[in-house]
Amino acid sequence: TDIDVPASVDGTSLKIAMSDPTEKVRDSMYFAYTDKHRAVKRKNYKLIEYVVNGRHTVTQLFNLISDPWEMQSLANDPDHVDRVLELRQELKQLCQNWEDTKSEWGTRFWHGCDI
Repeated sequence: TDIDVPASVDGTSLKIAMSDPTEKVRDSMYFAYTDKHRAVKRKNYKLIEYVVNGRHTVTQLFNLISDPWEMQSLANDPDHVDRVLELRQELKQLCQNWEDTKSEWGTRFWHGCDI
């Protein structure tokens, strides 16, 4: 098959992090799944926003140290209001950094997400 393969790919080598678990590669990670959800993971926390049928439906926040299986969302816990707001800001910034709204799925997600 004929596949266009770029001559190079922008990125950061994970070689050091793979051999030294204390090595810091990045402060946070940005996740996207089709036009349905976007997430950010930073330190011990992961925030996930969901858009279903073109509208924002659910926010989830997990402490990945105390809840590694992501069973207990903290998004509606009054003690975590500031953390949700902070991670939402980071999610929006990462959207811009990764130019997510230039993709069809990103455009649909962010059009329906009212955070």
